[in-house]
Amino acid sequence: MVKNVLKYLRRSEGFDLTQKELGDALNLSTVTIYKIENGLGVNIATALKMAKFFNCKVEDIFSLKEENSW
Repeated sequence: MVKNVLKYLRRSEGFDLTQKELGDALNLSTVTIYKIENGLGVNIATALKMAKFFNCKVEDIFSLKEENSW
């Protein structure tokens, strides 16, 4: 499972964006932003667009959530 800090970044100083504003900036729907923030998946193209928008690496936004191996 993938976890992310998108909501934190979106609300951070210097950005302070609503889901709609971020979606508009990235040409994505508000529903898509909501789903990504809630861990319901993201495709690689969208992840790359987000990293470029926030001027960071993809792995600064997204990481693998550790799961029990048993």
